[in-house]
Amino acid sequence: MASQTLTDTVIDLALTRDDGASWHAALIHAEGTIVVADSVTELVADLIDDYEFEDTVEGARASLDARYDFAVEVVTGRQAIQAFAMTTEGDFDPAVESETVLTAIFADKDQAVVDVEEWGHTMPLLLVATDYAPYTKLPAPTGNIQWVDPATELTLLLSLQALGDFELLINES
Repeated sequence: MASQTLTDTVIDLALTRDDGASWHAALIHAEGTIVVADSVTELVADLIDDYEFEDTVEGARASLDARYDFAVEVVTGRQAIQAFAMTTEGDFDPAVESETVLTAIFADKDQAVVDVEEWGHTMPLLLVATDYAPYTKLPAPTGNIQWVDPATELTLLLSLQALGDFELLINES
C-alpha cells in the first residue's frame, strides 16, 4: 500500500510524488492534513481501521459491512453533536419535541427510521443511505436529510465530503 499523510505543505507539492508522477486520489481535511493515495480504497483504509478490500464475494461483503459500521458511527456521533450544539444555542429543546422527532434524532443509527416520511425539522436528520431505497424496499424519507452512503468506497467518500469532513480530489488522468 502506498499512501502517506502530509501536513503543512503546499497542495500541489503534496499531490505530486517524489518522481514527478501524480497520486490517484487525495483527501484534504479541514485542519490542513492531506492524505494522498494510489486508490480510493487506500483513502477509505485511512479512515477505517483494519479496512481492506478483497475482490471476492466474501471480501466485498466484509468491506461493505466495515463501511456501513463506519457510516453508523459517523451519523450517530454527528447527530449527537448537532443536537448538543443546537440545544446549547437555544435552537432545539428536547422537552418540547415529539417522540417521533426525538426517536429519529437519538435512536441508534444502525436501524432505519421508519416513522418519518418527510423531515421538516430545522435540525438535519443524519441517516445511512443503504438502509433505504434504492438499496432496500424501505422508502427514503425526504426533507432536511444528510446522507452518508457506504454502498461503495467512492459514495462513502463523496457523502462525507458533502458533510464537510474534507475535500476529495481524484486524478482522472
